[in-house]
Amino acid sequence: MALAGAQAISKGPAEGEDRISFELTTAVGGRILNVRRYDNRIDRHDQTTYVIPSGEDVGARVAKILNLELIK
Repeated sequence: MALAGAQAISKGPAEGEDRISFELTTAVGGRILNVRRYDNRIDRHDQTTYVIPSGEDVGARVAKILNLELIK
């Protein structure tokens, strides 16, 4: 039995595979943002630490950092 015009359906990554976790903590002189991600292809966890100085808009800065992490 032949199917004309059959297409292969590709599955996306499983739920939680491309997860980015972050933790925002208070420090003297600002805030610390730790961003963690898991790369399933090489079975490796990566962590990046960012410092947000006092006086900066924390929400805008966190949004900018997370957008940069999504591009990676």
